[in-house]
Amino acid sequence: MLSYRRDIHLPRLIRLPTASAGETEQIVGERIIARLKSALRQERTRARAGCRSYNLNKHIALRTALAAEGRRLEAMRKAQRRR
Repeated sequence: MLSYRRDIHLPRLIRLPTASAGETEQIVGERIIARLKSALRQERTRARAGCRSYNLNKHIALRTALAAEGRRLEAMRKAQRRR
């Protein structure tokens, strides 16, 4: 498994959403996942089109980040249910 460091890799892949007052970390996490899904969808479109700008490393990084952020969000949800 590839190592994923949120503080290093995430800003390089997507523009991070800014948290508004009253937004929970879970809401910000959901917005991050939505942006990662969108970026991955765009990268897949480039791959299918045979576009020169397609980057396999970016594709892999987006998938890795999406999986890690999904696990992080699920852990937050579980912790919230336990309260």
